[in-house]
Amino acid sequence: MKRKHSFGYLLLIVFIVIIFIKLISGSLFAHAPDRLQFVVYGQDTKLYSLSHNGDNNYYIGYSPDLKVEVPNGYGSYRIGALSKLIAYEKKPELLSKAFSVATSSFVTYYFYPSKTEIYYADETPQTYRAPSFTELMMYKSNARLLDRIYLYLQVLQTSPSSFQNLDIGLLTKKVQQSIHLSSDAFGQEYKGFFYNRTYRTERFTVQIKYTNNYKTAVAIGKILEGSGVRVVDISEEKVKTKNCTIVTDTAVRSRTVVDLSAVFHCDVKRAKVDTSDILFILGSVEKEWEL
Repeated sequence: MKRKHSFGYLLLIVFIVIIFIKLISGSLFAHAPDRLQFVVYGQDTKLYSLSHNGDNNYYIGYSPDLKVEVPNGYGSYRIGALSKLIAYEKKPELLSKAFSVATSSFVTYYFYPSKTEIYYADETPQTYRAPSFTELMMYKSNARLLDRIYLYLQVLQTSPSSFQNLDIGLLTKKVQQSIHLSSDAFGQEYKGFFYNRTYRTERFTVQIKYTNNYKTAVAIGKILEGSGVRVVDISEEKVKTKNCTIVTDTAVRSRTVVDLSAVFHCDVKRAKVDTSDILFILGSVEKEWEL
């Protein structure tokens, strides 16, 4: 009887170890990118850009009254009211999409409070403040537990003095009584700041194919370029495709393709591409990122 119990315990331990290894291997502890970007939403919405080497870290503080473009056809929205939008539409991923467009780069993770509240500007200066334990560990997020822990440990070991505060005050424009952040002006002012070194090292080129919305295709191209991926062409595709597809022969297992597939939820198809290393057929992404 003891042997049966011992064997059962051994099986349980092996099972637990396998699950733990699987969780670790799929987390940031095993596959952290060269640059990690996440937004913490609230009264003082903050965007953090962390480099893997601990240098060239950036911080942006946003006023709740500032308007940004929200993909999926929602138009310009006041940042302080985004909480109401994502709660009503049940689409928290709009946070990462909106700030990806605003910064022309991949903003992978988002954190926001459980309580839905509309925020208004106060007199608090938008200077660097590290994300708190509560924000990274208790807020709602698309980050898994191990990824939350990784991000918190990264923040703890990163010196506040290593963060450069990016001023967006001069990159805004007034439209009637509202203040809008110009994503074009931001992209020009801070071009190259958010590059992922791996993408630059791999040097794979991308051709984007769209069917209806050129503006959306251009915005996605800017996000890729701002992250360090070179876009060589944006052109119309006559045949409509339902699914987002990444076609490549030489770059199937590259970090560039893996991340593109993960960010935009695309299928990867192995086939020869003539004009670039990677063909990015937007498909459903056109609607999901519509501007």
